Amino acid sequence: MQFVLDLLRARFAPGDVKLDPGLRPHLLRALELAGDQDAASALAGGLRQLIKAGLNWQDLLPLLEAVEKTNAKKNTSLKEDALAISSWLEAEDIKHVFLKGAAFMLEDTGEAAWRTITDLDILVAPDDVIRAGEVLRMQGYRFAMDPAAYRPHVHHHYAPLVNDDTGTFVELHVRLMQDQADNLVATPDIFARKRTVKCGGRALSIPCPEHRMIHLIAHAQISNWGYVLRKIALKDVVDAYELASWHQIDWNQVTTAFTANGCEAQLASFLTAADQAIGLKTPLAGIQSRAALIWAKASIRAITESEHAPITAMRILGHYLRLFVRNPGRLGIIWQTVKDPVRLQHLLKINRQRTGF
Repeated sequence: MQFVLDLLRARFAPGDVKLDPGLRPHLLRALELAGDQDAASALAGGLRQLIKAGLNWQDLLPLLEAVEKTNAKKNTSLKEDALAISSWLEAEDIKHVFLKGAAFMLEDTGEAAWRTITDLDILVAPDDVIRAGEVLRMQGYRFAMDPAAYRPHVHHHYAPLVNDDTGTFVELHVRLMQDQADNLVATPDIFARKRTVKCGGRALSIPCPEHRMIHLIAHAQISNWGYVLRKIALKDVVDAYELASWHQIDWNQVTTAFTANGCEAQLASFLTAADQAIGLKTPLAGIQSRAALIWAKASIRAITESEHAPITAMRILGHYLRLFVRNPGRLGIIWQTVKDPVRLQHLLKINRQRTGF
């Protein structure tokens, strides 16, 4: 794992990395591990930086660049679909903002070749989401799940849509987080502070850097249960470092958003792990608590070492109980999901991804 962490760290601070020559034979294993974390395409950038700094490992670069180029090709297709979708929504006067990986892709002239993107996440106003879905359906997209189960007060995004010709999946979001109680930034605030990027001759909207950082960390720690399961994804760590290196982040705004929702521990734990894993430095790095340090070490260790199943099961059970207490409406969602084989398979897939089982 150290090989992977060193290559990712080298993307941003090659001077801090001294690769062990004995790691060379383990490149394929490192690539496999990074792939499991959706970070394989980010390794090439780190090795290029080290080669520029004098490392004589040029013979290993073609393999990593092949992975990067494959990812860039996929992102190019996604970008074309994003441009088309934006034009359709704009024609219907539907405000929209591209989230997560799509935001990186649209502001990066290099197709964000380092970033693995699985779908297009687009934020729209709650009153526009069904109309936006119909716009996409008129252009050839179809529902990947039954939209009848969608409940605006419960779900944070509409039923996923897919373009069978390009394989692109689209999720139309009405807010950032599944539970209203966990939604650290309101949708109107995101629209009010959105940024415009030029791409393909068009002006497209993405969230401001602070809102992107809040969403990134909250999604990893809360939506994906990272904090509960003591797990962190290298993809999220790299995203945070990339975002912080591209933009001047107002960390006071980020901290305020988490503090206002009682989520200081989730923020501190993530940033501490990002620092320990690949060296992301923030103004919060100097106030790392003992609890955050313990969480960080456990989450990094979990990348290669699975926790005992009974312990993980207890964490999951306890978290579900907390969710049901906070939002009893989730019981209805579970019942509807159990009755729908497609939704049930989707739920099981998500939980397997969360737990690693």
